Amino acid sequence: MNLKNDSISAITTLMVQNHIVSGKAGKHNFKLTAYNPKIIRVQVSKYETFDEYPFSVVLKPENTPVTCVENKEEISFHTDHIDLKIQRDPFRLS
Repeated sequence: MNLKNDSISAITTLMVQNHIVSGKAGKHNFKLTAYNPKIIRVQVSKYETFDEYPFSVVLKPENTPVTCVENKEEISFHTDHIDLKIQRDPFRLS
């Protein structure tokens, strides 16, 4: 699905579970999965579910230690090698 021209609004629902951050931002669902300390898979969809077996992903997620720190403006998602900032309003990754 091509979302490059579709704006993603503020995060309205957020769930942090082990090495996965997921939720809803406007009419889109998102899921960030730490596959290993150097790879975070980013999924965004207009649909409720994600394709769990796409042809483009050949790795299986490892049990990667992740630290999440939240405040009212952003969520910080850290592995040993990646510091990902998730802006809440609007949904943005950096």
